[in-house]
Amino acid sequence: EDGWTEEGSFMPNNVNSDVHFGHAVALEGDTLVVGAPYDGHCMREELEDENCPYSGAVYVFQNENGIWREKAYLKSSDVLRVMNFGIRTILHDDMLVVGSTREMVCDASYDGIRGGIGVCEEIYGWTYVFQKNEDGDFIEIAKIKPGQIIAEKQTTHPLERAGLPSTERLDDLNDDIVSIFGPSIDFDGSVLVLGSPYESSCALGVNSNGENNNDCPGAGAVYVFRLDDGIWTEEAYLKTDVEKAFLINDVDRRNFGDTVRLINGDIYVSSRDDRCHSGFNGTESLSGCENAGALHRFSYEDEEWKTSGLLKSDRGSEPDFFGSAIAGDETYLFVSSPLEDSCSGGINSEVNDACEAAGAVYGYRFVYED
Repeated sequence: EDGWTEEGSFMPNNVNSDVHFGHAVALEGDTLVVGAPYDGHCMREELEDENCPYSGAVYVFQNENGIWREKAYLKSSDVLRVMNFGIRTILHDDMLVVGSTREMVCDASYDGIRGGIGVCEEIYGWTYVFQKNEDGDFIEIAKIKPGQIIAEKQTTHPLERAGLPSTERLDDLNDDIVSIFGPSIDFDGSVLVLGSPYESSCALGVNSNGENNNDCPGAGAVYVFRLDDGIWTEEAYLKTDVEKAFLINDVDRRNFGDTVRLINGDIYVSSRDDRCHSGFNGTESLSGCENAGALHRFSYEDEEWKTSGLLKSDRGSEPDFFGSAIAGDETYLFVSSPLEDSCSGGINSEVNDACEAAGAVYGYRFVYED
């Protein structure tokens, strides 16, 4: 009988408490990477080794002749400033993308050791890109955040747009949520997508400059970068096209960009969209269905990104957080609703409201137009 056989549990060689090893995992061929976003090692000779709390790390395991071995222990190039490196990991061919949650920017009196003398503030964290060299080792080749690209033989190619989270203080945000979830990322080898669900601009649509402000904290945004012939370019700034949003304690809670996925060349973005209609591109309806959720699709046409669809669950009026997790290919799309309330089991069974927050996954088949 076919089935899975456990080959063993993976633990790092320098195991320690409270590092959250396994928070993120990614597999490509014989390479496994595991994020430990609360790792506190500095890996700097001039510092005590545990003096970089929450800096994070990524472990690389290699399968050689059927045996898994720990091959590498990766830290960001900004180990003194960046927090939660390894909270998200993406492997594609010979490239590894690693997310972090925030960067600490300190004044001149800061002594260089986290927790030392000086004044610091926290801003949007970097996303790091590694590539395997000829020896099979991952080398950091670029680091990216909205408005900033630092890579070998390259200067920044910023996109003129509204929101500026790279210089935005995080003081007024829900720090617990930010530190647990961090940015959402996806990468297909040429397109890198970064979700920023707590971005605060009131802009709408694609590459909007209409409202350069920070008056909608929690509205969210998505940033699109492209790698072409070794050069990174910031290509698009995506926002929901819905102006109205429900508020919690006077804070916008659309959280557009909480989850992002690249599927068959399209970008899918989740939000807590509060419109009450259902289905794909359903009839527009009044807002008021808090946390119902939605999936926004963007397609690349004529060398630009365009809005190409909105998907809501068939129970669009319920607070189900539709879109919390996304998976798919050229044929199928699967979308989770973790707070869906039905007790019905199995596939395509009758829906009821008897089991609060039982959860559900919706499956869709892509239908091509003639």
